[in-house]
Amino acid sequence: MSARTRDPVSVLMVDGRVVDPAAPALAGNLPGVLRGEGIFEAFLVEDGVPSPFLGEHARRLDHSARLMGMELAGEELMEGLAEFLPHVARDAMRVRYTVLRGLGAQLVRLWIAGPREEPPAEVVLGLSPFRRDPADPLVSAKTVSRAGSQRARRLAEDQGAWEALLPTVDGALAECTSCNVFLVRDGVLETPGEDQGILWGVTRGAVLRGCRRLGLPVAEGRVPLEHLRDAAEVYVTNAVVGIIPAKAILGVRNDLAGTGGPLLAQVRHAYTSERDLTGRTIRATP
Repeated sequence: MSARTRDPVSVLMVDGRVVDPAAPALAGNLPGVLRGEGIFEAFLVEDGVPSPFLGEHARRLDHSARLMGMELAGEELMEGLAEFLPHVARDAMRVRYTVLRGLGAQLVRLWIAGPREEPPAEVVLGLSPFRRDPADPLVSAKTVSRAGSQRARRLAEDQGAWEALLPTVDGALAECTSCNVFLVRDGVLETPGEDQGILWGVTRGAVLRGCRRLGLPVAEGRVPLEHLRDAAEVYVTNAVVGIIPAKAILGVRNDLAGTGGPLLAQVRHAYTSERDLTGRTIRATP
């Protein structure tokens, strides 16, 4: 089974210039190209309106930049998006902002947009041999250096999975290659904590805030891999696909609830309520 083609690009803007996505656009001697020194954020723009969690994406971009030793220019995610947005089709679009290290102190900024592929209703996951190290200083940075994650996902796809579950080096659960993960056990929504080698996902944070606000029990911390065997439900989340339930974990179990999970509707409601509340707050801010 070959890896699927993902993230088609309809429009590309490099340092303020809209260019042909299929034509050469970057110098070949950039450290960001040669060594993968760069950071990025990705989110949805629907009908010309960006995610209400854009502020969270901006804060995470700043966090990634600090860890990578890159100096950003003020509110550049917001300012850059305002320049890029008129070029984005008024559909459900996946937008990505990338900052690459250039020569000397130079930074190269890329905006891309393409149609969001409809996410699957439920997915199969695979447990990966690749591991996250919570002590890695860059583990919480969203970097373009993704060779390990891409290899992990391709291996999972070759085995029939949609995503790969990544353990920590000490045998706990961390995250997926591009998603955070949640488990439902004994009516409690569990997720690996921010000290467990994860990228602190924007959607993950919104799910937790929404559940707490609505009184749904949640727990963050170390999640032993054994919890996958007795979890009633498993979900993966990110800013593009939202919340997707798993129906099986290859080599572990094939009896997960998938779309029939009893808590799924409540968790999705908690997330959409948090999204709507954040959107209303932004609109009410002068």
